[in-house]
Amino acid sequence: MLGVNTEKRWLGAIVSRDQFDFWAQQLGSTAAWERCFARVVSRCEEADDTISLTLKPNANFAGFRAGQHMNLSAIIAGRRVTRSYSFTGLPCADSKQESVSITVRRDPAGVMSDWLYRHAQPGTVLEIGGVFGEMTLEEIQPAATEDLVFLAAGSGITPMISLIKARLAQGVSSLVTLLYWGRRPSAFCFDDELNALLNAHPNFRVHRLTTQEPFVGQPLAGRIHSEQLEQVLGADSSAPRAFICGNAEFVETARQLMNERASTCHVESFSPPARAPQNAVVESITLTLRKSRQVLTVSNQDTLLDALEAQGIAVESGCRMGICNTCTCTVTEGQTRDISTGQLNDGPATRLCVSQPVSNLQLDL
Repeated sequence: MLGVNTEKRWLGAIVSRDQFDFWAQQLGSTAAWERCFARVVSRCEEADDTISLTLKPNANFAGFRAGQHMNLSAIIAGRRVTRSYSFTGLPCADSKQESVSITVRRDPAGVMSDWLYRHAQPGTVLEIGGVFGEMTLEEIQPAATEDLVFLAAGSGITPMISLIKARLAQGVSSLVTLLYWGRRPSAFCFDDELNALLNAHPNFRVHRLTTQEPFVGQPLAGRIHSEQLEQVLGADSSAPRAFICGNAEFVETARQLMNERASTCHVESFSPPARAPQNAVVESITLTLRKSRQVLTVSNQDTLLDALEAQGIAVESGCRMGICNTCTCTVTEGQTRDISTGQLNDGPATRLCVSQPVSNLQLDL
């Protein structure tokens, strides 16, 4: 049998990579030369306005680690849209990854999440881009004896469920505790999976905490606060290692509260970064796109990604928070400001989603 690389060398003499991908798609296949296409094989209603999708990627998928995210792309109204989603399953250690799962909460104002919620069905083909994220057990390497506590709010549960599965799969006897905040009982995801883990692992604990509507017969837990953590975790518990994920406000509050009782806090936010002080004077900036030979006028108050999209220029992006680096672009002239830190950048590259122009700028686009 010929190897894949040998087959590609022979095919490369006949068709280009783009031609191969095009005809594969016309024939209904997810095969591609290098790109990773994935077909939806199942869909289930997970919670309020929330679905879980199982995808079968093609042979180009390189795998992932629990806790990581991927860029997922779809063609929506004739335009390629990319957003980032967390893997919610376990990676395959010994064989090729046959399927991956994501969970999507619909945001009516979110182009991608709304489209996936309305239209993604078994048979839908999407494209998986870069895989990223450093909040993984392989990166952090907690000791087998360390107690771990996971604090998740809303969509922040998605990377946590994968991390929890991976930790329990290690066969540790140390405690694994999940504190999970949701607006109402019907907003909580992964009930069946969490209950199965509870039955299989006596060292696993789950606390579901409602912020707007309580469970029947239980008081409203409310948003995260110190007395709540003391009641759930105990005043004299050993200092665990904490993993925190949710919106920016939740993450910052949880970090401050857990700094007093955790040995280490690992955090990840699903909200765009808080903006540092903007350019003091509103100015128009000349933005030159070197490859496409376009010259634009943009405001120094907008991120470069927002400014480009406002003028109808599609740019590959993902998380829109400066994490995945998909929108990183070479700067051949000029200076930018990072909106999350306020730092000036006159280096060779900038992340368009978190960068404002400070001077006239030339990008390699």
